This record gives sequence, structure tokens and C-alpha cells, in this order.
Amino acid sequence: MRPMLLLALLVPLSMLAKEPPPIPGMTPVTVKNLSFEEGFEKGVPVGWAAYKSASPQRRRELVPVGEGKALKLIDEDDTEEIGIQQLFPVKPKLHYQLSAKAKAVPGAASGSWYLQLRFLPSNRLGQVTLEAGKDGFVTSYVGVSAPADTTHARIYIYSSRQAVTSILVDDLQLGGAKITDIADLERVRPRVTETPLTSVQVVVPEAAGWQELGDELVTMFEKATGIRPKRVTPKAAAAAMPAQVVSVLLGNVGNNRAFLFPYSHGLTFADGLMPGPAGYDVRTVHDPFGNGTNMVVLGASDLAGAKLAVAEFAKQLQPGIKSLPPVFAAKLEGMAAKSWGRPFTEKLGEAWVEKQHKSAEKALKAGMHTGLFRYADGLGSNYALTRRPEYAQMFVWMIQRAHEHYLTKPTTYGGPWGMDSDFRIYKVFPAWDAVEECPALTDAQRLEVTKILYHWISDLAHKGRAHGTSVRFNHTTFPALGCFYAGEYFWNHYEAWQGKLWLDQAKEVFEFQIATTKPHCDCNSYQWLTIDHVMLYSMAAGDLSHFEKGCARQNADFVVLNMNGLGYQAPYGDVGGWMCWGPSIEVLRKAYWYDRDPKVGWALQRKTSIRDRPMLRGYNLPVTDTTPPSELAGLNVWPLTRPWYDTFDKEGDPDFSLTFDKVSFRDGFDPQSTYLLLDGLARGGHGHRDANAVLQWTQNDRIWLADTDYIKSLPKHHNTLLILKDGQSGPLPGFAEMQVSTDLPGMAISATKMSGYAGMDWTRTIFWLKNGYFVAVDRVQAREAGDYSVRAIWQTLGNCQLKDGALDVEQHEQYARIALSDNTTPLLSLDHEQASNWNSYPHVDDPTIQALQGIVRAKLNAGQSRTFATLLHASGDEPSELRLRWLGDSAFAVVGGNEPLVLAVGDEKGRIDLGEMGTFSAQALALNPRRAWAANFRSVSNEAMSKQVPTPINMTIDLANGQTHIQTDAGTHTDTWELDTRPDEVAEAMGGLLAVAPRPPPRGAEETAGVRELKQLWSFLDRPEGHLVTANAKASNRVDAGLRLTCSPDPRELNPFGGKVGGNTTANLFDGVLLGVPAATQWASDQEVTLDLVFEKPVDLLNCQLDAWFATSSSKGDIFQLARIRILGGSGPADLKPLIDQRDEKIHPGWGTPVRHDLPLAGSVRHLRLILTPRPGTGVYLAELQLLAKGAWLDQRRLAGGKPGDPYLCA
Repeated sequence: MRPMLLLALLVPLSMLAKEPPPIPGMTPVTVKNLSFEEGFEKGVPVGWAAYKSASPQRRRELVPVGEGKALKLIDEDDTEEIGIQQLFPVKPKLHYQLSAKAKAVPGAASGSWYLQLRFLPSNRLGQVTLEAGKDGFVTSYVGVSAPADTTHARIYIYSSRQAVTSILVDDLQLGGAKITDIADLERVRPRVTETPLTSVQVVVPEAAGWQELGDELVTMFEKATGIRPKRVTPKAAAAAMPAQVVSVLLGNVGNNRAFLFPYSHGLTFADGLMPGPAGYDVRTVHDPFGNGTNMVVLGASDLAGAKLAVAEFAKQLQPGIKSLPPVFAAKLEGMAAKSWGRPFTEKLGEAWVEKQHKSAEKALKAGMHTGLFRYADGLGSNYALTRRPEYAQMFVWMIQRAHEHYLTKPTTYGGPWGMDSDFRIYKVFPAWDAVEECPALTDAQRLEVTKILYHWISDLAHKGRAHGTSVRFNHTTFPALGCFYAGEYFWNHYEAWQGKLWLDQAKEVFEFQIATTKPHCDCNSYQWLTIDHVMLYSMAAGDLSHFEKGCARQNADFVVLNMNGLGYQAPYGDVGGWMCWGPSIEVLRKAYWYDRDPKVGWALQRKTSIRDRPMLRGYNLPVTDTTPPSELAGLNVWPLTRPWYDTFDKEGDPDFSLTFDKVSFRDGFDPQSTYLLLDGLARGGHGHRDANAVLQWTQNDRIWLADTDYIKSLPKHHNTLLILKDGQSGPLPGFAEMQVSTDLPGMAISATKMSGYAGMDWTRTIFWLKNGYFVAVDRVQAREAGDYSVRAIWQTLGNCQLKDGALDVEQHEQYARIALSDNTTPLLSLDHEQASNWNSYPHVDDPTIQALQGIVRAKLNAGQSRTFATLLHASGDEPSELRLRWLGDSAFAVVGGNEPLVLAVGDEKGRIDLGEMGTFSAQALALNPRRAWAANFRSVSNEAMSKQVPTPINMTIDLANGQTHIQTDAGTHTDTWELDTRPDEVAEAMGGLLAVAPRPPPRGAEETAGVRELKQLWSFLDRPEGHLVTANAKASNRVDAGLRLTCSPDPRELNPFGGKVGGNTTANLFDGVLLGVPAATQWASDQEVTLDLVFEKPVDLLNCQLDAWFATSSSKGDIFQLARIRILGGSGPADLKPLIDQRDEKIHPGWGTPVRHDLPLAGSVRHLRLILTPRPGTGVYLAELQLLAKGAWLDQRRLAGGKPGDPYLCA
């Protein structure tokens, strides 16, 4: 295509259709053939050079696009990259902006392409992922400033080595400009310490009582100054901000909308909780808009406090006063004093200073999450709250120390500023805006900190760039929110162009998400972070459309839908605890702030009744009216949003109209009530592979189904179906399909389907007999012939007993039963690794997770099916007596109670055959002697009646009188159907059905069919050859060989995926546990690791097994891939000789399970050295190390008994 107008950005930023404003003075840079119109030469566009050689799998092509040409790059080789490059001269000390347009190739993946601008000889670079538009070209931008030694620059467009991908690229643009850089700032803005009273407006709440106080304020001002202030409503004052008039604000952010700007920017704190009943917070706010105009805030939570605030402020208004000096007076009461009173009274002497310094050094050594900016955030907030200068001075010291540490180029995980330090930008900048007003700070200190903070945001702002029309991710919205506050600061106070660009970047990120609800994450903790960020941005930017359009209210309902009767969020996705605490309560607070909806108030009150830890500036308001959200009772299908679907949709996925987000069943909102949640998604940030899984079931103040582990994301760790075809599983489809859902009197039914899962279609039908129990009926139909093993997995905890396929669970005198239908084989296993997630759960003594599997094995041809079921019954203070009988094909009966319940699901044509009870056409059917229920009912034919409806309906019928409740798309109505039967006859027919039901073979009989029972004569325990001289825990052949281990360099002090400081040690290599963060040892990126193992005496080597994690991506940004393993051995460090030198260039599956490196060894050694080299840009992350050896002295030590507790003591 032809070149178009050049536009530019300062930081890496990928834009939507509209483009950013140009930087003044930006001029084009001469680079050859940026639009690819000059033809092709030697396999590359004219003027360009190849980056990596081409091959049949890696190609560069020039293709027609519109009236011109574009470059098509194809990479079908997941072991190498391909691209183009061009070198050209540039001037130093200019800011350069490079842009490129990209479009997806139809039918091909288009991710993992990069646009890079690199300066030479410094190698300073800027890089951005190319966003490829589905329907047209999308522009991506990268901006970077050239160092003083720059002579040339090089452009790269290239693919990721591991990707298989294609893309169309066109219309590159490059420009340079000299811009005012905050790094060159010579003086800071002047402080506005005095508040002139020549132009004043009084803004008070419009409620009764407050207006009278407003009159009093106006009179006070007029008497003192001779000038009568204007009276302005909160709405009008908020709309007019910023204005060249001193606003005197009375009240709080809950009753005075004009408080919103200073409150959202950390300059005042008054809400319904702060400063508390009869408390006050009187302060001048200095130059909040950068226009030289101050504010006066008389903060109060109630009218009594407001009167005291006015009285306190009156002391400042002496007759003839022309301007106010800095004013501050605060009195905290009630919960405010309890929560935030300490910063006012804390002793801030030398001992405090020394404690802050020590904490900072410890944090730097440990690589603390978000670095020292975590401390700076708190210190700055404390200063803004209390105006105590010691907090301001320590804030400055923390920023200086963070910068000093940065300059040492530390190898801190996540970057030299600290891992995820960009998460703190949105708090640190508002804090700095308040801190730099402290008179104890010098202008030199202010200038230094301003430049450091500019350096910090400049380094990290690229993390907060928009990703086209993808729903937003918290790792984007954290820094994007920071860009907003940093942009406001630098634009308002210095008119720095960088600030305006950061503001535009933040707007680009948030304006897309403001118009929708569901963010990138499908996780009941992380998703609320993004939603909270959207709300914070909306309030701070003054764009309340997210609230006005109902998005905030919908998200508040989604909080409740995902909340069990105990008041906790049901854990799903990356959640590591059963209580699932997260910022969902902050979402409720902000939604309640907007319109005081009593249903939101009910949810907020429910949360705070469990744990009330209010946040400063948390939009805390008293809940005055509550109503349970009754519309969320019963069965609710929460729809999926279109932007989320479009973000994750792939070829072969179901149509959007079939998808859903979650399905909830509940009969109330108290801890005793019944609650079950089913997932519809297996994609999304921080999400797990749990579509069609039951995420949680709670009842009788207990949690009966467990799904809480941060790392274990695969289907086998959820309450779902695991399908193995010919011994192999397959990827879980990304979306479940809604087949039918109906909430009928007495029963609710949902049927959801996973198409093409490991060679099968799987439909899970949930029957909920209200005031009774759940039955999950799972039907699988083979798409392909194969040998299938299908496992229904149910995870619980408590005192468990398995008998005849029924698992009875007791949790402190409450009982539940998970009963498998008798056409499955049960298997119960223990998961000790998840137990730590449940240590605080109060209703069990042993938190070990117990996983029940119902197994069905069958060789099936395409089209054949199997159906089995699981009963979930919380029976109260007595064990359940209910069981599930298989009636043949897809029908089951719940027996053992007062009356049987027959359940059946239709085949692929919707046909259900219940023998003498009749033939039905329906998606799902349930009946007891008194009533029948059906979903997608079409017809019935039996001796009692013959009925057919023209279109499918959901219905329930009273079998005594024929009264029928019918649901259709058009609505609900009642009818009376003629019946020639009585309930006792239905009961008799059910008895007959049970009598003739096929008897499945004894459980496990398929494995032993035809084998005669044998009497055991003797047994022999076969131990592995050799001894495990690394003495790994739980191994039967471990032996104490006197191992001493040293390593260089030391592992990270903290594993960023979890655990505690000091827990990431080499001892984890021998704990006998393969999975889980606490069981692994991690080193920083690009560190070659040397492990030296020294034994008490020489050992004869047999084998080394090294289990190492392999990852191409992670939520923390680092990746882990071994490139080379070398093993040397000898009698001591001076005579080590090579034994193994193995390279690994394979691309292994990411995460899941560690990659096992099996290394045969030979020779007698006392000293063994392993040298582990990671691939460039990656780190070493080990799960387990096992060394097998033999020797006479090892035999003797083993026979002597080894160590107490070893499993091989019985020889």
C-alpha cells in the first residue's frame, strides 16, 4: 500500500482504528521501501535484508493488497524464526517512532510476530507485538529514544521461534523528533501554599441539614472577607472541574459528587466511614489540577461531624483574611480511628527510621513483589492522610533507594525495579502529588524524585498498552491505570508531552473495557482486579458511563452469582484458598456508591459480616437498605459477553449463541442453603481447563465439592470428566454449549455439551430436585472408533468411607453422599498436595482432598455412547441412604428414600425409552410417583396418554390431576392434560422398571472376568536395582549416603509463584514431591546452575533422573527451559571428568508435568557435579533430582536399617 500520514507515540503502544496525536516536530526518517512497493530481490523486499534463512516451512512473499503490495511472512517451523531487517543511519538524542500495519492471514494463526527498533552501538531497543486485524489492517507502534552514542538503527520484523504463524505486514512509518524530556528538567513546579479567598464557591450536599450548614459557611466567608461566595450544587461543581475558583467542599464522596476528583486522586479521604461518626477532616488541597488553584475540604461522614468541621474551619477565618495558609485538622472516630488512627500516633523517631531502612534492605534482597514501591505507596498515603513530614521524608528515601538499587542492574525476578512494580504506579503517583507539597522537602529532593519516577514509568509504561479489541487483562490495566495517574501528573503540572501520551494510552485501554463487563480473566479472584481498575479509572477520569450503562451493576450481580451461601466466592481459576478472598468486595463498594441499590447493599453487608477490612479511599458507605437478590435464586444461566468470546474464539468453536459463562443453582443465600456452580469456559487469563465442571457445591454450612488449587489447571484436578482415547487424553474445548436450561416448580434442569473432547461429545445434564439433591448425568458419544476410558471425577474432603460406589463424607456432624451409578467402577485417591489450601477450613480435622472417580471403559465405534450418573446429596446430621441404580441405556433411578425418582436423558435424536412406562421425546426427563418434569419435551406415548407438542417445551405435570406448568420462549402458562393413570399406578410401574433393570457386572468385574479366584501362597517385594543415594522422601529404595549438596548461584530467596521467603531451597529437590510450587526450586533467568553432590564414600553410578519444568510463558513473565545438562564425576573437585553432556532443543509441552531427563551413568565417584544451562532469556526451574547408585557399603547400610521411618526397614 502507499505510505500514509506519519503519527507517533513515545512509548510502545498498540492502537485501535483511531491514531494518537502527532508529536510536534516529528519528521520522517529516510528508510528504503517501507511500503514494500519497490519489488522483491533475492527473496526479500528491495532494500531489506533477510533475518534468518528461508526454507519450505519459513517463507517471505510479496502479495497484492488493494492497489499495492504487502509482505506476507509464513513461519510453519516451530524451531526457528524468520523475518526481515534493515540498517540505516539516524541522529542521536532524538525520540523515534516506528509503526507498522498488520493483518491476519485467513485460516492461519497470526500471533507471536514482533516489530523492533534497535539503536547501535548501544543496542538499546523498543519492541512491540504486532497486532494482526481479523477484518483489516491494525496499526502497532513502538517508540524509543536514541542514546547519545547512536549512529545507526535497525528495524526487525520477525516471528517467535516456538510459534507456527503467518502475517501480512504493510505501510511501515518511521519518524524522529526532539522533545522536552522530564529527564532534562532543571527545576520543579512551584508549590501553591497559599489559598486566595477572592473567588470562592461553596459546595455542600443537597440533603436537609447540610444546606443549612452551607448557609452558615457562606455567611462566615462573607463576614471574614467581605466577599459573598457562590453556592454551587455538587453536580454542577463536579462538571465544571477544573475551574479557576477555590471550591470549599463539605461532606464526603458519598453525598457530594464534587469530592470525586480529590478523593479518587488520594488528596482527601472523607466517605461514609472516614473520619467516622462526629469526626472531621479539614484540609487545604494544593493545586490538584495544576492550574494554581487550591481546594478547601471539610470532610465529614455525618452531619454531626460536618458541624464540627465547620466550627474547626471557622477558626481560620479571621476578619480581613485575604488568603489561607496550609490548613489541616482531623479527628477520627469509630471504625476510622480503629482502621487508620495509627499513622496519626505512631512514633516516628530514629528507631522507626532504622526499622524502615532494614525492611527495605531485606525486601531488596528477597526480591519482594513490587519492590520498594510497596513501601513508598504506604508511606505516601500515610503522609497524605496525616501531613506528618516524617512519612514524606521516608517516601523520598524509599524512591531514592529503589533507584540506587536499579542502577546496580540487579537480576531481580521481574526486572530491576522489582517484580510487577508497575502494579504500584497508580498508587505512588497520587501519593507523590501529595507528598511533594510537604514543606520539609527541598526543591532538590522534589526534582530528584520527579525524575526517578519519570524514569520508572518510562521503563514500564509499555506494559499498559492496549491489545486491539481483546478484553483487558489485569497485567495491562495495572500499568495502564498507572499511566493515567502519571500522565495527569506530568501533563497537568509540567505540560510534558509524555504525560499526554500516557493519558491517551490509558484511555485506549479502558474505554474499550468500560463498555463491557467480563475482563480477560476467567478466575474468581483476578477478574475482579480488572473490573476494579475499570471502576477506579472511570471515577478518576470522570467518565461514569460504565456505571450509567449498567455494567457496574451487572458485575455486582456476577459477584453474587459466584458467591456461595457461606458468603465466599466459589474458587475457580488461579485461586489457592477455599475462602477465595479478592477485590470482589471493592467492586460491590463502588457499585453501591453509585446508586445505593439495596440488592448490592445486601451483598456488601453479607461480605462485611464475614470479614470487614475497609480500604482507605475504598468508597465506604453505610449500608442503609438491603434486599436479597431473589432473581439470582433458582437456576441462573449467566451469559457470556461478545467481546470475551471474540477475544478467545478459535476455528471449530461453537457459535456464540450457544455459549454461556456460568450456571448457578441455589435455593437461598444463607449458609444452610443449597448452591452449585457449573463453568462454561476453559479459556481466559488465570483460567483453568474446567468447562462443564462443577466448580463448587455447598449446603448445610459446608463445602462438599473442592476445587481450589492455583497451579493445577488440568481437567483431572476438577469435578469434571476425564476422557482417554487409546490411552491418550485430548485438549478440552474452550467453550461448553448450552443445550437447555429450565427452572420448573420442584426441579431445575440444565444440559451442557462439550463437542469434540478427546474423540467424544460429552453432555452433562444436571437434575436438581429442590429441597432434595442433585444428579449429574454424563453421556458420552464417540466421534471416532477407539478404546475409551471415561472418568467422572469428584473432589471432596472430610471423613470419607467408600462402599459399593457411594462415598459418604462427614464434616463435623454433617453428612453428604457422592454416589456413583452402579454401571461405573469406583476409585478413591488422596491428594495431599492440595491439603494446604484447606488448612483453615473449620469443619474437618484432616484437610486432605479425596478424589472419587467413576470409571467406564469401553471399545466404541463412531456413534456409540455410554451414560452414567452421580448423585450429590447433603443429608444433614444423618448419613444418606440414597443410591443410584442404572436402568439401562441412559436412564437411572434414585432409590433408598421415601419415593424413587427416575431420571433419563435423550439420545442424539432426543429419544427416551422407559419400557412399559412409555416412550418419550425429550432432552431430559425426571419423574416420581406424583410428578414428572421434562426439558425440551416433544412427545410421550404410553398407556396413560399420548401427547405431542408442535415445538419443544419445558414442563412439569402433576400426575394426579394433569395440571401442567409449561415454559416456552414466549413465556410461561398452565394447562390441563388428560391422564389415564394414578400416582399409585406410576409407583407400581416404577417398581416394575426397577425389577427388570439390567444388573451391571460386579464393580471391577470387567478386569477379572474369566479369572478363577486364587489363593495366595507367598509374596515377594521387588525393590528397584540400586540405592537412591539422594534419599528422596517416600522412595522405598532411599538410603542415607551422607550426601552434602552445594550450589552456585543460590536459588531465588522467594519463588514468585508462591511460598514464603526462604522456602525456595535445594532441599525441595529431594522431597519426593513432583508437582506444586513448594516442591520446586527456581533460579533467576540466564543463570547457569552448578550443583555439587558429595557422598560419604564412593558410589557406583547407575542413573540420574532430573525433573525440570518447561514453560514458554507464565503469569509472572518468566519462562523456563533447559538447553544443556553436563555431569562430571570424580573423587574430588580437582579430578572431575565429563560423564554426560546432553543438549535439549525440543519444545516440550508447557507446564502440566515436569520434563524428565533420564541420564544413564557409570563409574565410581565420591563427588558429582551437575551443570545446568538454560536457554537464552530463560531460567532453571527444577522439581526433583534422583541419583541411583550401588555399592557394598550401601547394601550394608540398607540392611542395617537406614534411617528411622524408612519404608525399607522390613528387609
